[in-house]
Amino acid sequence: MTSLSSIINLTLICCATARRAASASLPSCCEPSEPRQKTVLPGFIDAHCHFTGYGLDKYKCRLFGTASFEEVLERIKEYDKTNKYTWIYGRGWDQNDWEVKEFPTNEKLDEAFPDKPVILTRVDGHALIANSEALKRAGITVESKIEGGKFLKKDGKLTGVLVDNAEELMMAAVPKPDIRFKTRALLEAQKACFAVGLTTVDDAGLSKEVVQVIDELQKADTLKMRIYAMLNPSQANLEHFVKKGAYKTDF
Repeated sequence: MTSLSSIINLTLICCATARRAASASLPSCCEPSEPRQKTVLPGFIDAHCHFTGYGLDKYKCRLFGTASFEEVLERIKEYDKTNKYTWIYGRGWDQNDWEVKEFPTNEKLDEAFPDKPVILTRVDGHALIANSEALKRAGITVESKIEGGKFLKKDGKLTGVLVDNAEELMMAAVPKPDIRFKTRALLEAQKACFAVGLTTVDDAGLSKEVVQVIDELQKADTLKMRIYAMLNPSQANLEHFVKKGAYKTDF
């Protein structure tokens, strides 16, 4: 019968041999590190996420954990003091966390920001509240309708809350971030993900413009995150990629 100590010794020999073989096969630019009895894990993979959106959201006002719509307003006011954007974006509010568990209305938002458009997205992304200036720029009125979406009303007036597909009409009016801003967002997202060991993402809902920025950054070896890009099935995306073909890397 093989003793336990023999099995342990054999295991240690095999591990040491495997380590030496692995070290010998490393490129000259790489050096093995000593884990010193710490846990070593492979890079994590997120099989469905919104990596690019996460990067862009890092520049929005964070509304997670707010206890009331009044707190939402206070955070937005403070955010606007140091972030001089032409539109104000926020994300993370959840009326279920508030004492009054109801969708808010935009009267107080209009009082605080009568001339600057404000869009505040709910925590799950399936609803947003916009002030009247934002609704006006998007051409949304009390008569607006869309399949698969809702424009909430109270006393015959828009409350500013748009649900599901109704959000698309608002977002279509929002100025698109330029290449420089997208680059910053992608690199910020990469930094945050690498810090927790996330090295590959399946990024959903991308436009051809974002895919092109990702491709250029990866070719420049600036964006090292491995990305499986899932396109938004828009007509523009379909026409572009049917003609050009898929973007492929050595990942």
